[in-house]
Amino acid sequence: MKFLRVVIGLAVVAAACGGSGGSTTAAPTTAGGTTVAPTTTVATTAPPTTGDVTTTVAPTTTTGLPSDGHPNLPTLSWSAVYLPEGPLGTYLATTFTGEQVELEARVDRGVEWPGHDGVWDRISFGTEDDPDHAFIYLREVEPWVVEYGGADTVSPDQVLSETFPEPLLLDLRGLPAPLDRIETQITVDFGGDTRTFGITIEVQSLTVESLELPFGTVAEANRLDVGVGGEFMGGGDFVLPVPLWFDLEHGLLRWDNPPGFQRLELAG
Repeated sequence: MKFLRVVIGLAVVAAACGGSGGSTTAAPTTAGGTTVAPTTTVATTAPPTTGDVTTTVAPTTTTGLPSDGHPNLPTLSWSAVYLPEGPLGTYLATTFTGEQVELEARVDRGVEWPGHDGVWDRISFGTEDDPDHAFIYLREVEPWVVEYGGADTVSPDQVLSETFPEPLLLDLRGLPAPLDRIETQITVDFGGDTRTFGITIEVQSLTVESLELPFGTVAEANRLDVGVGGEFMGGGDFVLPVPLWFDLEHGLLRWDNPPGFQRLELAG
């Protein structure tokens, strides 16, 4: 069940922030990657009211269902699945130079971040002491509604920050209905060279397949396919594929073109 605790943030962020340095983007040529993120309003219920990040244990009702259960999956408690603080596992990261390094992944709550005011929940792949690392920032607004702020990625030859004029609201109350095609903008800081680009994001499919990993084969891995295009990826018809694999036993299994890397794979 480990991935259920981060899929609310990470799988949707995969749909939101896929993208890396292998494209013909109009941004300055670098050895690093780029990330993107959309706005989305998949729910049909009233929009949420922005509030501070909170951590609570959901009480159960007299029916035995959690009071913060998902509208369409009422046995699934928000407080039980959203970003537990602490380690997530060891991942084999493939850098843009083709090297492979092992990085520890974890979640930290209540982190300050210069990208936006307030405190954030940070998903880290590696630490500040690692030559290559990536930090992804999001925070809870209310159960099943989160804000995505952006990402900071570091490699030996660049520091890259990506933010949005306002944090992007990701409303998950309509899941498992598919997300719509999204058009938005992202501001990218390549070590002081700051530019803003339009992007498009589309969740294309969710399928199940066998997946080979460094520690063995996962017979039934969930694959989420996402495409990222628009001005951010060089314009025209080019769409960067950003697939992500996961299952409920191991968590995040593999992520192609994540923030800061060519690939992340669970090492075991």
